[in-house]
Amino acid sequence: MRCAHSKLILSLFLLVSPSVFSEELTEIDFLAEEPIQISSVTRLNQERENIPASISIIDREMIEASSAINVIELLRLVPGFIVGSIDGTESTTTYHGLSSQHNERLQIIIDGRSVYQSTFGGALWYSLPITLDEIEKIEVIRGPNAASYGANAFSGTINITTMKSDAGNKNEFSILAGDRDTQRARFSHADGNEDLSYRVIAQVEENTGYQDTYENFEKDGKAKPLYDDHFHRQLSFRIDKNGSDGALHTFQAGMKDLKFGGGWFNYDANAPFDKKVTSHFQNYTYFKADGLFKTRRFQIYHNYVDYNATLFNAPSHPSNLFTLDWSFRDQRVDMEFQENQIWSPDLQTVWGLGYRYELSDSIGWLAEDHHSRNSYRVFGHLEYNLTESLILNAGGFAEDHEDIGNYVSPRLALNYRINNQHTLRTSLSRAYRMPSFYAQYADQTIKSFYLPDMGFDFPQALGDSSLNPE
Repeated sequence: MRCAHSKLILSLFLLVSPSVFSEELTEIDFLAEEPIQISSVTRLNQERENIPASISIIDREMIEASSAINVIELLRLVPGFIVGSIDGTESTTTYHGLSSQHNERLQIIIDGRSVYQSTFGGALWYSLPITLDEIEKIEVIRGPNAASYGANAFSGTINITTMKSDAGNKNEFSILAGDRDTQRARFSHADGNEDLSYRVIAQVEENTGYQDTYENFEKDGKAKPLYDDHFHRQLSFRIDKNGSDGALHTFQAGMKDLKFGGGWFNYDANAPFDKKVTSHFQNYTYFKADGLFKTRRFQIYHNYVDYNATLFNAPSHPSNLFTLDWSFRDQRVDMEFQENQIWSPDLQTVWGLGYRYELSDSIGWLAEDHHSRNSYRVFGHLEYNLTESLILNAGGFAEDHEDIGNYVSPRLALNYRINNQHTLRTSLSRAYRMPSFYAQYADQTIKSFYLPDMGFDFPQALGDSSLNPE
């Protein structure tokens, strides 16, 4: 009773005596959200008004309120981003319209793991074993950010953070059905305690693509429906373990098997054929906070994509039937160390270094079956409050690619806080986009023995090994 009476007296006191707190508390104090901490722009935890770049944040609430059924559709919510479909399976996105089928000017990161593939550049969105329900937030940096993430963060960076394994419900099952004969079933299970938690996610999905819609065309009086049926299954897990030394150990792995179609029905020159994609990844992250002002992180991961596509061509003469193999295999091994430190209320820094090995294999796309590349990097950044209203951001990213050379991406920015709602920012930076293996070593030549009527080799695309970064 004493507690209840105390609350009642306090409530009455606030109602009859508003002047007591009028100088200290306002409506904003009660209703305003907590300041958002952003780490994607500089790798430092910063308030939004202090960052040196434009950013859009898609949080969990926005994801649940959206009508998106896959990750790439969420990017339609970001100003300046365009999302398009190549067929019923393959999609691409671009910022301000500067892209191709492979969005090679965007860096895509999931839990610190870059999913940029080296064969053609960009990310194969359909090959990523990730579901909407496990995403905590997406931070989209609109503009060059190579000073923090190196080459290929050329026009933007998409940083996806998934939820810890102890977040969300323990057991979930969902089904989805819609047009294009879309059917999806998803199951997740999570459990654990204060020291160890885990989550397992399984999903299957299929649809019939766009074969009865705008991809139809007519030739010789016959409709040519597109063959782009889609079926995939995927499995992923995550383990979070608190070590005896206070560090957090995170293990993640996932795989996805995908089968989808290509070509057109009733069209011998590009008859229907199947594409099969197998992808998997393994990721380990070590994170430790030394007190309140210093953190260390070490990460190592492996990405693998095997794209299998055999295209059967039927030229006009029956004797010229031949098969083209457009398959490729892309792998990446990466390790990185990063240290953040707060030196004073006005100064914080981050620095780190890393190593990456990239491998691409393809008979049909590349001049040689096997191409690989080693690269090394070092980076650093600082935020310094020159005055209460003027913030300096400075940093850079230096990298060495063994077959291309050394490049540095610096950044210098000043932010001036007009008030809590408005900030002026000026920034100067440099970004590079490294050429893909295909751009350097492409050799799509149809040999003369496939085309006896022509009597010579027919080159469709040739690379240039002397290409410099964009």
